[in-house]
Amino acid sequence: KNKKKNKGSSQQEDAGNAGSSFEWKKTVENLLAGAIAGASVESALYPIDTIKTRLQAMKGSSGVKGKLGALRGSTSIYNGLMGNLVGVIPSSALFFSVYEPVKQKLSD
Repeated sequence: KNKKKNKGSSQQEDAGNAGSSFEWKKTVENLLAGAIAGASVESALYPIDTIKTRLQAMKGSSGVKGKLGALRGSTSIYNGLMGNLVGVIPSSALFFSVYEPVKQKLSD
């Protein structure tokens, strides 16, 4: 009898561990999906935002000297992208890893 009970309880533990493993896998998938999505969006929209910001800075300035100052001597529209990615990637990853489980809990 004791062997049957122990065997049954170990099967329950294995089932619990399998569920836990599945949850970890889903969490890691959500973290990666969020990180990739955040990096993709930021990389695609960063040049547009940079151009918009530089045009706004030139609009308020007068003369050639002011317009060159607005450009800050830089012609690359990707300057500063890495700094933004350092913030966007972790925040997007955390957002996705929290959003998906909460969405599933609320829909059940």
